[in-house]
Amino acid sequence: MKTTERTTVRDRRNNDPELLEYLQSILRCAYLSDLRREPYNSRAKQLMAQISLAAFPSRQVSDAVQYLCA
Repeated sequence: MKTTERTTVRDRRNNDPELLEYLQSILRCAYLSDLRREPYNSRAKQLMAQISLAAFPSRQVSDAVQYLCA
């Protein structure tokens, strides 16, 4: 059986991953700092536009935007 990369909003709340860690796992970055480099940076920004950010605390969303855009 093949596992999928999709995670529901409920799953994210139950497991409590931080937004940057979630992006890192979906994009399969070896290091969190990879999110600041291409091609991961633009993919992470696109992913943030597509996922439900309401599943994450506003502080994590703000921190992720700052981290990716700095």
